Amino acid sequence: MGWGHHNQRRPRYIRVGLVNTQSIDANEPSPERASDSRSLFPDPRTILAVFRRRIWWFLIPVLLAAAALTVYLLLVHPRYAAEASVVIEPRKTEFITSNPNTAPIADSPPGNDEMDTEVQILTSTAMAGRVAEALHLEQYAEYRSAVPLVYNHKVPSQNPLARKLLQHMLIQRVGLTFVITVSAKSKDPALAARIANEYVQQYIAAGLDRKNSAAETTGDFLQSRLDELRNGAVAADAAVQRYKVQHGLMSAEGATMAEQEVSSLNEEIAKARADYAEKLGRLNSARSLAGQGGGQDLQTALQSPTIADLRSKEAEASRRLADLTAHYGNLYPEVVRTQKELSDIRTQISRELQRIVASLSGEAQIAGSRLSSLTQSQAQAHGQLASNGVSQIELLELQRKAEGASAIYAAYLNRSKEMISRKGLNTTDARIGTLSGVPTTPVSPNIPLAVLVAILAGIGFGCAGVFVAEYLDSGVSTKSDVERRLRVRYAGAVPELKSTLDGMRNVQSPQDYLIDHPNSAFAEAFRSLRAILMLRGGSGARVIAITSAMPREGKSTTSICLARTFVSSNMRTVLVDCDVRRRSSSDALLAEGSQGLLQYFRGETSMQDSLVKDKDTDLVILGTTLAPDVGHDVMTQANIDRMLQDLRPLFDVILLDTAPVLALAETRDLAAAADSVLIVTRWRKSSRKAVDAAIELLLHAGARLRGLALSRVDVKKFASTGPEDTFSYHKKFAGYYVN
Repeated sequence: MGWGHHNQRRPRYIRVGLVNTQSIDANEPSPERASDSRSLFPDPRTILAVFRRRIWWFLIPVLLAAAALTVYLLLVHPRYAAEASVVIEPRKTEFITSNPNTAPIADSPPGNDEMDTEVQILTSTAMAGRVAEALHLEQYAEYRSAVPLVYNHKVPSQNPLARKLLQHMLIQRVGLTFVITVSAKSKDPALAARIANEYVQQYIAAGLDRKNSAAETTGDFLQSRLDELRNGAVAADAAVQRYKVQHGLMSAEGATMAEQEVSSLNEEIAKARADYAEKLGRLNSARSLAGQGGGQDLQTALQSPTIADLRSKEAEASRRLADLTAHYGNLYPEVVRTQKELSDIRTQISRELQRIVASLSGEAQIAGSRLSSLTQSQAQAHGQLASNGVSQIELLELQRKAEGASAIYAAYLNRSKEMISRKGLNTTDARIGTLSGVPTTPVSPNIPLAVLVAILAGIGFGCAGVFVAEYLDSGVSTKSDVERRLRVRYAGAVPELKSTLDGMRNVQSPQDYLIDHPNSAFAEAFRSLRAILMLRGGSGARVIAITSAMPREGKSTTSICLARTFVSSNMRTVLVDCDVRRRSSSDALLAEGSQGLLQYFRGETSMQDSLVKDKDTDLVILGTTLAPDVGHDVMTQANIDRMLQDLRPLFDVILLDTAPVLALAETRDLAAAADSVLIVTRWRKSSRKAVDAAIELLLHAGARLRGLALSRVDVKKFASTGPEDTFSYHKKFAGYYVN
């Protein structure tokens, strides 16, 4: 059942995901560890296992929330709430008007700003003070403590009863309606109802008081002003009439003669300007066309029959000239004569155009002269009108004063009539909507809501505590941690011996207990580990390196127990203590002063002479209880190769108890030389980052990782991590073990 020579090429198995394997040549570079390919959705059983493992992180916040709820319910006194309401009515115009033709004004509903104003009035200290005074709240124990010995009664904002009362009031508008609710809280339900009802009644009374006071003040003011305004209006009208007579400003149809003359001249000037502009435009157009040689266009614009006749002759002469030139050439006598005729015709056209332009120029001059004359007449009329300007301005000022005095007097007179008609008819713009009865059920504390909040808070903080504990946990605790986070094969769990004894007393070391109790759960864990390490077949000795990332992770104890387990299966087994600096295995199994391994490396003894047999089993140990000389490196690659070459023919299994990977570089050489490597990690104690770093170093060194085993596992606590390991079901297998 041995393996081939150490230098032979062997297939290597690296775990991919969680289920697949991949064969890789040992001499090729180490591949990256495969990532997990499971579903993104967490397994409910895994979540339950996390909560079981972190149960106190969850229960403590829940218990604290329950305790806080209990204290709250015991300390808080029940309070009752009574609610009344007022309705804000549309603004009314209920008065008797002196003008029968005046249409009634429609009621206007209150706007949002008006509703907000009414809410502010209700929540003012002045309103609260009226209620406190009406109910004599200082007589109630609930409010008695708020009354100081001395305070200013004339300042509502300093009224302590009012401020205390407002602390127990809730006044708000109901949505976008015209209803305002007034809610009062008190330890006494009857007092709460009295406060709410008194509040709305005092609000109605205060509104009526404000209106009556305003009406009385306005009436007194109007009456004192009416006589004065009436005399002023009469005097202003008389002044206007006297001024018109004195300055001759009387006129028919509301306008003076000078004003009528100016109006007529304005009309004449407008017509003259239009005529002058038209004739000047025709003149400018004719001059432009004549200058450009556009006689035909000018004839079309002016509709001149003379120009039309000459143009006809010009066209006929041009046609004949073209025919003669084509038949006889330019020197023919008839051609010369026709050319002269055509030139005379064009000369006549030019003279006729000049005559037309001169005629248009004369018409434009006449129109301009007429416009100038009318303008001069207008200036004279304006001069006449200006002579009365100062008088007219003064008249207008007197008229404005008279109109203003009359308007003010009329407004005051109408307002006085309105106030007289409304006397005794004042009503508030609000009415009581509902009055409150005596409440029977307290509104605080709200026990169902408090319980719900406590439950949600407890569960929320409990889940947060579990999440934080799980997030901050840097150890390796479960099979999932090994396979998902470290992405290596899970080799099993080695229990803490004490956790498997169910309270029984034990004074033996783990390696001695293994011999005396071969049917115990502790021994079975090592047989399971041995089975995983022996899954691969082959020929030659099997070299297994057992290492860890950090010291004190149970590596040496695991090596000794595993070696004795191999021996119990009748396999020739040697345990080599390669950790020559700590020498834990040698100190546990060898007599003091043994240094077979050092003597072998120095060449002082042969391999056979360096081996020591275990006193309790057939296990063979190659180790040393003495440290090597300072500065002398014994774990060289040459010594390792020579040692393994000498051991392979002698043993079926060679176990190498190495130093921690992160501590010494020689461990990577030993791991690379071994047929398989087992990493031992202390349950819940070892840093996951340190283990991950160790695995990376081993893979880069070409080590053949067989898996990772958790050491010193508490079986009972490990069962709460979920159904991932055999120890999760240890209670069901109790009858199979004899501890």
